[in-house]
Amino acid sequence: MRAGLRVQITAQQLADRAYACFEGFEVWVQAFSAAVPLEEWAADLPDELRRLCCFEGIGGPANEHLLQDLTPARTADLLAVALTVLVAAFKAAACDQNFQPFGIRLSTAANNLYDMFIQPMDTATVNLPAAAVEALLRLAVQLRCKTSDQATTATWPDVIEILCELPAAPQLPTAAILELAQQAVQAPRANAALCASPLFGLLSGRELTAEQAKNKAKRSSQLKGAAEREPSS
Repeated sequence: MRAGLRVQITAQQLADRAYACFEGFEVWVQAFSAAVPLEEWAADLPDELRRLCCFEGIGGPANEHLLQDLTPARTADLLAVALTVLVAAFKAAACDQNFQPFGIRLSTAANNLYDMFIQPMDTATVNLPAAAVEALLRLAVQLRCKTSDQATTATWPDVIEILCELPAAPQLPTAAILELAQQAVQAPRANAALCASPLFGLLSGRELTAEQAKNKAKRSSQLKGAAEREPSS
């Protein structure tokens, strides 16, 4: 692994690969967990990204300073990396027969993501602009479509709902919401209805064009069908 890390990785590279659903991202996650000194390949990463990728907790008052002065752009990038790290942790845990040490890392990755939406850490996330929220929702829907194991699939309804509850989410263009809802409900995965429902909720009370209303009705019918097919919990 050390031989493949010949150049310094930057925060922008991490974020770009996360938004692109980069298939090799989990290799970087493994490198953070391996005995490869960070100064050899990740010396310039901000503290919050280092802790996130190294499966160290970022939540709670003790770490509030990590997100205190982040710009909306850096906050959005951090969330994109957090989502992708979580998926990488799920994949690694599924491949580890003993579920260790990735079981512990998986729990930390999930907690880090959710902690960013809980006080006092949410001061950065609540100020995200609509464009950033849309990009994160697109990433979440894409990642959901790329994962099939039960544990990962069960996580996405909560993630999508949390993103849809951000203050800027109602500002998303109607066309973008319909597109995301279509992708969510058509994905051949469990929980399609639960994932698409928060997106349809964003359309409540909006004036739709005739074509948009037709598409919404079609997706709503698909949503109902998906809900009926999914086993009750």
